Amino acid sequence: MTIPEELIGIILRFVIARPNGAQDLSAIVPCAQVSSSFRSEVERLLYVSIVLTRPDQAVKCFQTIVKRRDAVARFVRILSIELREYHTAFPPRSAGARSLFLLGRPSPGSGDDGRLLRGFAALVRNALHCMKNLQQYQLRIGRASAAQNKYSEPFLPHTVPFNLRAFHCTFMDASPALFRFLKSQPSIEEFSAPDMLPPHPPGSAVLPCVKSVAGTLELLKRLVPNRPVSAVQCTGPLDSENLLQLLPKLALSTVPITTLVIPVKARTACDILPSIARTLPNVEFLSMPLPNVFIDRHVRLIPSTWITTLTVILLGSIRGVSG
Repeated sequence: MTIPEELIGIILRFVIARPNGAQDLSAIVPCAQVSSSFRSEVERLLYVSIVLTRPDQAVKCFQTIVKRRDAVARFVRILSIELREYHTAFPPRSAGARSLFLLGRPSPGSGDDGRLLRGFAALVRNALHCMKNLQQYQLRIGRASAAQNKYSEPFLPHTVPFNLRAFHCTFMDASPALFRFLKSQPSIEEFSAPDMLPPHPPGSAVLPCVKSVAGTLELLKRLVPNRPVSAVQCTGPLDSENLLQLLPKLALSTVPITTLVIPVKARTACDILPSIARTLPNVEFLSMPLPNVFIDRHVRLIPSTWITTLTVILLGSIRGVSG
């Protein structure tokens, strides 16, 4: 009797489940040897979310995806690439690579100038072109802007078959390669770039459908206006002056802002709340350090549209506001 693949998938999910909510994917690897149906469902779970933190690890994974593109690449939904500033040895014969791959700083005595290997770059592009169903992409390349711009281009192809829903990166500069990639992904609804300082507003072809943005003050000021952004998170510290400059820009979103996360000092939060209430009256979730005594004494400052819906983060605890 043949077991339906849907039932096999349910069984395997029970196998990998752990009490704390985590998953032990290693527990199902032997099941891939049972039958072709079991192997397909095992690979579906193994490849749905990929996290790569070393160049040699990336090489092995991308080689498998390219070699078995019809079997495993279609399962990939989430891809996280986190290659920091370090050097590491590649395995032998890894896409024609030399002995070392450098990311941002030279290897003592290696004589390598840090250029991204052409073979590795081609492998990255080929692997990404195989991931037709990729939905979430997180990219962390190097720590300095020069290294990021130098090594990131192969990871940002602008002719790929997937349509992302979410893209997260740690770039400091908005490079031409990044802008080309973002233009090629108009489906992105969630964008996060906590360190980016864009030199000018992106054109209307960049992130036209974005709904959630997390980034620096400058990124928010340039990206939110004239886009359907409803959720905003500022990743850098703000004072009253900066926040007063930001609020009118947020009000230019084509839809009401309903979620606002801003890192300010408690005193600044107390001073700025009335301005937030006037400028963004549709906020439903507000994260900022407001002391309990402020809410108790100044609840009148909260507009009526907030009374039944607003949730405020109070010094680490969540408290609902009601009339």
